[in-house]
Amino acid sequence: MDIMVIGDCLTAVELRNHTMMTGPAAEILKQTMVKVGLPITKDKVYYTVAVKAVISKKKGYKVPKDLLDAHRVSLLEEIKRLQPKIILPLGKTALQTLTGNYNIKVTEFYGRALTLDACGIKFLAEENITVIPLMHPALIIRAPGDYKPFLSELALVSTLYFGGKQYDTGETKWNVLKTEEECDKALAFLKTQPRVSGDIETTGLDYRVVDFCVMGMCFAKNKVFVIPREMRHRCKDFFSMDNVKWTWHVGKYDRKVMWRRQLTLFDELGWHIFPHDNDCVYMHYVLDETSAHDLGYLTKTFLQAKEYKYKMNQQFKAVTLDSYPQFFESLCERVAVDCDYTFQLEDVLQAELDKPENASLKKVYTNLIMPAAGLLARIEQNGMLIDEDVLNDLNVKYDILLGHIREEIENAAAPYWDRDLYMEQAGAKSASEKFKPSSSKQMAWMVHDRLKLKPRRKKGRSTDADVLESIETDIPLIKKVLEFRSVSKEKSTYVVGMLNKRDVDGRVRSNFSLHITATGRLSSKEPNVQNVPSAHGVGNVRRAFVPAKGKILMEVDYSGAELRWLAFLSKDEVLMDIFKSGRNLHKETATKIFGPSFTQQQKMRAKAVNFGIPYGREAPSFRDEFNISLEEAQALIDGWLNAYPQARDYLKWCADQVTLGKYLETPWGNRRRAGLVTHESLHGLQNEFKNFPIQGSSSHTLLYSAIKVERQLKRDLNTDIIDLIHDSMLLELPMDKQIITEVSKFVSAEMIKTPIDLFDCPVPFVTDTDLGPDWGNLQAFNHDTGLMELEQEDHSVIKTPYEDWIKTVYHNDIYERPWYINLQKL
Repeated sequence: MDIMVIGDCLTAVELRNHTMMTGPAAEILKQTMVKVGLPITKDKVYYTVAVKAVISKKKGYKVPKDLLDAHRVSLLEEIKRLQPKIILPLGKTALQTLTGNYNIKVTEFYGRALTLDACGIKFLAEENITVIPLMHPALIIRAPGDYKPFLSELALVSTLYFGGKQYDTGETKWNVLKTEEECDKALAFLKTQPRVSGDIETTGLDYRVVDFCVMGMCFAKNKVFVIPREMRHRCKDFFSMDNVKWTWHVGKYDRKVMWRRQLTLFDELGWHIFPHDNDCVYMHYVLDETSAHDLGYLTKTFLQAKEYKYKMNQQFKAVTLDSYPQFFESLCERVAVDCDYTFQLEDVLQAELDKPENASLKKVYTNLIMPAAGLLARIEQNGMLIDEDVLNDLNVKYDILLGHIREEIENAAAPYWDRDLYMEQAGAKSASEKFKPSSSKQMAWMVHDRLKLKPRRKKGRSTDADVLESIETDIPLIKKVLEFRSVSKEKSTYVVGMLNKRDVDGRVRSNFSLHITATGRLSSKEPNVQNVPSAHGVGNVRRAFVPAKGKILMEVDYSGAELRWLAFLSKDEVLMDIFKSGRNLHKETATKIFGPSFTQQQKMRAKAVNFGIPYGREAPSFRDEFNISLEEAQALIDGWLNAYPQARDYLKWCADQVTLGKYLETPWGNRRRAGLVTHESLHGLQNEFKNFPIQGSSSHTLLYSAIKVERQLKRDLNTDIIDLIHDSMLLELPMDKQIITEVSKFVSAEMIKTPIDLFDCPVPFVTDTDLGPDWGNLQAFNHDTGLMELEQEDHSVIKTPYEDWIKTVYHNDIYERPWYINLQKL
C-alpha cells in the first residue's frame, strides 16, 4: 500500500453504512490530494480511523486515554499488515493514538516528515515508512483561510511520494560584530555580496518608545552578521552600501524604528535612507492574497520549517535595556533565524514570481507595491498633528452622550430584565440590578432567551453587530444597543485612541498596510486614520487634525472613482456616456428608476444604490436604511440593474468566476483568488469578487498617483502627504495662495492622467480640491479661479476670494495654547 490516511473516529453514518472517511471533510482531503497529484483510489490509498467507534464531537470533549490506548493496538496492527510507504494522520486524535503520546502538540508537527521511530513505534522502526501529520480537513470547513497551509502540507506529501526531498532550512550560524574593526571587515565583505536580508529586535512593539537591541544581516543560507546595541551607530554604514539589495519581512516597521531612533542617514529632502528593495510579506501577498503572511506561516508553508522555538520562548515584553545583557544570546538567535529564513524565503518566492504565468504579479509588485511601501513609510513619518484640546472636549461630550444612551437602554430593557431569572437560566452566580449592554452574557440571554428573537445571521448565541442588525423585528432596545456600541467604539478608537497614540511632537503616525485586504485596498491602524468619522451628535472628530503653524490642509479627492472604474471595466455604454458628458450620475440613476420628477429623497436612494450594488448590497440592507418594504428595496436594485445592463452583466460575470474556480485580475495585475469555496462562504466570496476589480483598481490608482507626485511636492512646494483615504490624499502645505494653487493643479492633473497614461482609459476621471484650517472644516477650492466655493445649508454656493475666506476661518490662537507651546519646547 502506498499511502495510509488515518482520520480521528467513525461517524454514525459511517458506522451504519460500513464506510470509512466520508462526508465534507473527506471530500476536501480527496480534492486536495488530486490537486497536488496524489492518488486517491483504494488500490493506492488505505483510509482508516484511529478510533473505530463513534465518540462525542461536543466542543471541549477529550477522548479518554484508555480508549485511545485500546484502539492504538489495532491501528498498529493495521500498519504492520499494510506496510504503507507514507502515513498521514489527520489531526490531534489520530496523531496521539498513533504515537501514544497524549501531550503532543500536533500543530508543531503539521507538514513535517517523521520516522516511525520518532513517533515511538519501535517494532517497525526498520521499515522505510514516513509519517506526515496533517491538519484535519474538518477545521477548514470552519476556517477556510486554513486551506493554504493544508494544501502546502499535502504538496510536501506529493513531493516525497514521487521521490523528492523535504526542504532543509539548515542550522543558522551567526557572528556578532563586537568591535569597530569587526564591523569594518564585515562591511567590506558585504559590499561584495549581491543581497542581504535584514531584521531588528527591539524592546517592544511601539515604535515611539522601543529601544534598539540587535540587527541581523544574512548574506548566505545559514550565515548571519549581528550588530549588537553597542555598535548600533554603524547601522548607517551598512545601509549605505551601494549595489547591495536588501530584503526584509514587514520592513516598514524596522524602517520606522530606525528612523525614530535616528539610526539612519538622511537625503537632501530630509527623507531617511533605508534600503528596502524587497519584502517577503509583499512578495507573498501578490502571490496569495487570501492567506496569512507572517514569517512563521511562510517558513512553515514554503520551507517546512519547524515552529519557532527560542530560548526566550518569545516573551520579549520582559526585555528592557537593563535586562538586555541577560537576553543577548537569545536576541541574537531570534534575529539570526529570522534573517536566515527571510533570505531563504526570498529565493522561493522570487522563483514563483519569475514564472511566466505570474508576469503580471511580478509587475505589480515591482512597479507599484514596493514603491508604495517606501511612500507609506514616509507618510507615516510625516504624521498628522492632533489638537489635544479638541479631543479632550470630545471625550467629555462622548461620556455624556454614552450616559444618555445607557439610560435609554436600561429603560427599554426594564420590562424584560429579570435578574433572578437571568441567573437561573444563564447559570450566573451574580448579576447587576439593571441590564448591562456591555455584558455579552446578559445580551445573549436577552436576545436568545428572554426576547426569543430570530436573527437572520446565525452564529450560535453571538450578539455581534452583524447578528443584531439581521434581526427583522423592530426592537428599540436592539437599536439602542447598536448605537451604544457604535458611539463607544468611536470614543475608544478616535478620541482616546488618538490621544494615546500621539508621539512627542503631537503627531499620530498610523500603520498603513498594503497586504491586509484581499481587494488590494489600503488599510490603516494604530490609529486608523482612514475611517475617522466626519461627524456625530457630539461633534466632528476630524476637527482634531490640524496643520502646523503657517500651514493649511488640502484634500484632493477622486470623484466617484470606483464607479468610473466600473464603467471602464464593464464597458457599459450608458455609464460611460454619463461620465463622458459630465452629467450627474445620481440624478441620471434617479431619473431611470423614479422618472424625471424624482424627489430629493429618491435621489439619495439612487446615490446609495449607485455606490451599494458594486459592493454587493442587497434588498434587506436598503430596506433597513430607508425604512421601506423589501419589495421596494428590490425594485431599487432591479431598476439599477436594468438601467446599466452591461455593468449588471459584468458584475454577474465576476461573481460567476467563484463557482468556475477562476481568479480575477485587475488592469494593474493584482489578482483575487477564491481559495477553498464552501457552501457557507460562496455568497460572501461572490460579493467580494464583484467588488474586487473596481475597488482594487481605484485604490491602486490613488497609490500610483501619490508615488508620482510625492517627490516634486516635497522638493519644489514644501508639501507633505500626511494621509491617504481610499480615493483621496490629504496634504499639509504652506498657507500661500500661489503654492496652494500650484499644488492643487499639479496633484489634480497627475491623478486625472494616471488612468489615461497607463490604461488608455476613455472614461474621464475628475478630482475635487478642498482646503481648511483643520480636516473637519474643509471647503471647496477652485484652482482655476482661485475662489473658494462655499456650499450653504440650502445647497446654494457662494464664491469668495481665498484671501477673504482664510481670514474668517484661520485662528492663530490655536498655536498659542499650552499643548502646542509645549511641543515647541520638545
